[in-house]
Parts: sequence; C-alpha cells; structure tokens
Amino acid sequence: MPEHALSPSANVPANSQQFSVEIRSVQRYAALWDIASLEATYVWSCTLVIKDAIPPEGLLYHPIQRVQIEFRAVELSDKIPFANEDEVVRRVPEFLVTYKGETAEPDEVSRLDPRKGILLAPDFTHHSAKEPGAPSEWTRMVWVPMPLHLFACRDYRMFRMQANITLEDEHTPNEVAHAAVVDVDIERLSSVQLMNMPSRRISS
Repeated sequence: MPEHALSPSANVPANSQQFSVEIRSVQRYAALWDIASLEATYVWSCTLVIKDAIPPEGLLYHPIQRVQIEFRAVELSDKIPFANEDEVVRRVPEFLVTYKGETAEPDEVSRLDPRKGILLAPDFTHHSAKEPGAPSEWTRMVWVPMPLHLFACRDYRMFRMQANITLEDEHTPNEVAHAAVVDVDIERLSSVQLMNMPSRRISS
C-alpha cells in the first residue's frame, strides 16, 4: 500500500510568531556522471532548520515534538505555476519516501538502504543567536537515499520535499509549522555520450 503524501497545507507558512522551519540545501540540482550500476543508491542531503525567535534561557531543550518529512517524484506538469496542488498530492507518485524515525551517523551515509526511508542525524544541534534579538537555531542533517534504477529509462527526474514540524514549549503549545516546499532536479549524464556528440561549427 503506497504511503500518503503530506497535506498541501505544507505550502502554507506557519502562523507562529516564534518558530519558523526551513529545508536548507546547497544542492537543488545534482548531476550523476557515469553511473556504473543502476542497483546502487544515490543519497541527496539537506539540513532541517528550526528558528526560535524566543530562545529558552538556562538549560537548553529543543521544542521539536514530531518531524514529518516526505520526498517524492514529480512531473513537469506538477511544477507549473497553475498546477492544482490538491491533485498533485492525491496522485500516487512513482517514488515516495517518508521519515519513519530512522537515524544514521554521517559515516554511514554511503551505506544507507532506501527501504528505511528518509534518515536523520541522531539529534538536533543548537546554535545560539548571533546577536541580541536574533533567533537561535536548531539544525539536523537529513539524508534521502534513492535507488538509481529510477534513472533506468529516464535521464532527468524532478523531486519535491516537504516537511511539517510539531513544536511545543512554554510560549507555544503544540503547534505545527510548515517548511516551504523544495524542488530538486537530478540528471543522469554520460561522459562517453558527451564526447561522442557532434560538435557545432560556428560560422564567422
């Protein structure tokens, strides 16, 4: 039975004046060169960032009660501005993984099993406010293992990540915050095919 996609409300920013959630990634596009085996696994990574505008004083404890993350394949028609997000979410994607509570250490990333779903670092790391009045941050690494057989018949694929975080502390009781959707493009490339492409003669 396929897993259910998160609610389209994940596109809506949280109403909280205290917390905000971000999926932070320096790699929205990845090129996979010369794949040796389609039985292998590729791991896309990002960082989950929770900003707290009212940092706790004294003993630190993170306010995160529940983490929901999904990563799914989408089609080009899903990314156009007038796409019906309700219909996109209801459609069963060819590839969908969710966070099921599994964790991993950074040195285990190369051996991750896609059947375990999305994996997180063992715990959140706290970063104090850089200046008075600025928010503090809680961060946690996220790894998404995906089987390379997804690229057996298609050299270019698009994916979408969503995250919902349930938070609670003395100022905010049991609130769900939504991270903005992140789109990821991954392409399979071959250096042999690139070398064999006919060159274009530029006329003067």
